[in-house]
Amino acid sequence: MRKLNKGRTLAGLLAMAALLALAGSATASAAVWKDGGMEVTSPFALELGGGGQYEIEEGLGGVNCSEHMTLSSSGGSNATISKFENKSCKTFGTLAACTVQTVEAIGLPWSITLGTEAETISGMHVKHKFKAGCPVGEINETVNVTMTPDNSAAIESFELLESGGGYRQFGSYEIEGVNSGTYGIG
Repeated sequence: MRKLNKGRTLAGLLAMAALLALAGSATASAAVWKDGGMEVTSPFALELGGGGQYEIEEGLGGVNCSEHMTLSSSGGSNATISKFENKSCKTFGTLAACTVQTVEAIGLPWSITLGTEAETISGMHVKHKFKAGCPVGEINETVNVTMTPDNSAAIESFELLESGGGYRQFGSYEIEGVNSGTYGIG
């Protein structure tokens, strides 16, 4: 029969408790929405208006669109893009002679992961379908897009960017209305 060393057992338990406390503090320090430096615990929405560019080959061809999105949150670290509306699109480059037939936001709401200096929209899927006669039928990509605020303490606008695999999506969106400059992340 093996004899237990009470000193080692106690030291092991204390080390485990310290690791659990450290893990708990890392979880507690996750990024959250803030208003005036204080965590936001009630629902709010940010109306975002601006322009998005969707390129099929970097710098060679795509569409530039006027868009509107609604970022919704119940406070804490929760956020989604709950609404996406296309206002109009213009083609350029190798797609300059094309006409956009439809624009579809697929899979709404898109979830957002908060970071202390940026956010990530997961699974952003926007499908641009072109009328007959275009060299491509559509731009149809699902990407995770980084949203970088102009000021993480009092956000007035976001820059969006994602690229890879011959596709690039970027844009600039202003917070419209009274909530511009109200909320931050951290």
